[in-house]
Amino acid sequence: MDKKIGLLGGTFDPIHNGHILMAVQVSNEYHLDSCLFLPAFIPPHKRERNISSFEHRTDMCEIALSAHSNFSVSGIEKELGGVSYTYLTLSALKRELKGELYYIIGGDSLFELHLWRNPEEIARLAKIICVPRPGTEGHLTRAGELKKEYNLEVLISSREGKNISSTAVREIIQSGGDASGLLPEGVFEYVRQHRLYQ
Repeated sequence: MDKKIGLLGGTFDPIHNGHILMAVQVSNEYHLDSCLFLPAFIPPHKRERNISSFEHRTDMCEIALSAHSNFSVSGIEKELGGVSYTYLTLSALKRELKGELYYIIGGDSLFELHLWRNPEEIARLAKIICVPRPGTEGHLTRAGELKKEYNLEVLISSREGKNISSTAVREIIQSGGDASGLLPEGVFEYVRQHRLYQ
């Protein structure tokens, strides 16, 4: 039987507890064998903002995932080079990995999927698992629309995610606050050591 491989893409600037919780919840609910975190090399929607280096963001992911034996980090988007489009990453991973691919997204991304590059190709390569944000609705309706428009299979997690954003974490740190409670163990220390978001 094929292994079920979860994929969680993102800028991870920084990775926070909400990201980890999403992966844990989805892995448990859909019985995934593993979950691969995919830091974006050049995020297509964030080119106007200065982001931390790929190496810093990957290092923070490595620290965050060290407590989870079935979670790991991939540098594939740096290997591919250029702007990190999901369909290109999935295409490369489909060739590299033996198993069924499940791409995990937050509730906000579900309503933007039609804007992603080549949604039909994404539909061919992976199933999508959406973790709703607290207090949001309309996910099942949108999932039905995407199935009709792009033949994109979207599974909606029965549990909501945490309402944490990397933007909020950076703002706390920029203002001199303590964001350690929002970050996996060791990540806040890494941020302070390397003076990120100062």
